Amino acid sequence: MRHIGQGAKMKKSLICGAAIVAMVAISGCSKKPVRIEWGATSQSINNALLEERYSFVPKDKKLKESNWAYEVEAQAKGDYLFENNQMVKVFLLAHNADKIIILGEKNLALQYRNYFKANGVTAYVDVQPIDLARGLRDRVKIMFFSSKAMLDDDKEVNPLIINPIEEPNYPINSQSSRESINEY
Repeated sequence: MRHIGQGAKMKKSLICGAAIVAMVAISGCSKKPVRIEWGATSQSINNALLEERYSFVPKDKKLKESNWAYEVEAQAKGDYLFENNQMVKVFLLAHNADKIIILGEKNLALQYRNYFKANGVTAYVDVQPIDLARGLRDRVKIMFFSSKAMLDDDKEVNPLIINPIEEPNYPINSQSSRESINEY
């Protein structure tokens, strides 16, 4: 029985010893606390990050190096021009596009254009006003285009010219050209 009592006593002394060592270690390492400046205006880190505006948007390498076109239909709901699930896709496309065309009621299409410009989109934005049916006036179609792909790293690709048209080797107003046209 004596042996069991000594074990409990030993356990208790080990716990007390460990607690004393921990308190000495913690209090021995602490510095003098920093004084709080009550008169200074404070701002949390998150607010500072939200308020900071950048003048550039990182471009997507794949979109930058290829010719592409994409179309999105957006519906204005209250103060929101895009649904949450569209926002990332739309701005990824907008910031990597060369040209954007917005089709819709004039005032709403202009709101979308101004929204893009206010949020750092540098692409040319063309507004094409169209008359829509009464139930569709809160919608716009937005088309994004890019023709940034390069050939041989020094010639820009023109997506409209696939095969250049050969110049005729005879004068256009010559008699032979008129005769060939009249044959049809």
